[in-house]
Amino acid sequence: MGFFYAIAAPLAQRGLKVMPLRGKVAFIPDFPKKATSDLTVLRRWDELYSDCNAGVVALLEPGEHWFFDDDTGGTLPALYEQETGLPWPQTFLVRTGARGCHHYFTHDPASLAMGNVVCGGQFEARAANYYIVAPGSIHPDTGNRYEIVQDLPFAVAPQAAIDWILRKGVKSSKAVFDPT
Repeated sequence: MGFFYAIAAPLAQRGLKVMPLRGKVAFIPDFPKKATSDLTVLRRWDELYSDCNAGVVALLEPGEHWFFDDDTGGTLPALYEQETGLPWPQTFLVRTGARGCHHYFTHDPASLAMGNVVCGGQFEARAANYYIVAPGSIHPDTGNRYEIVQDLPFAVAPQAAIDWILRKGVKSSKAVFDPT
């Protein structure tokens, strides 16, 4: 078992769609359709790309997953709580290899309607055909590992969190394929 499979298999077993990355870059053509939770495919990819990082893909489909990429070093949940008076949803949380955090969510009708949202330099809600670097991967610039901070089930974001994201950011129909 290579590095890629060691990262990818536990995430696939949680229902995430996974693919190999070179550093932070996707190289599998048409990756939103080819990312998978099929362990047989992941083993095959591991034979070819055993030293690669893994990425997890957000698909705009019921029951799939989306990711809140907080590039502020984790300060956005506190800002949300200050502005709304509500707690930020507790969910699976990863500290990136640089300065950010990835919050993992399960899609519901509100997040499906939200789609991708960007707020330059602060966050991205990656809901459709986006990906993030998976926990266990190594950041290509810093050499730091992406680490699980909260190993919780993937929450459904409450409507208040979706509304806050939409107020703060701008909807984007274009997915960016070079995540942080």
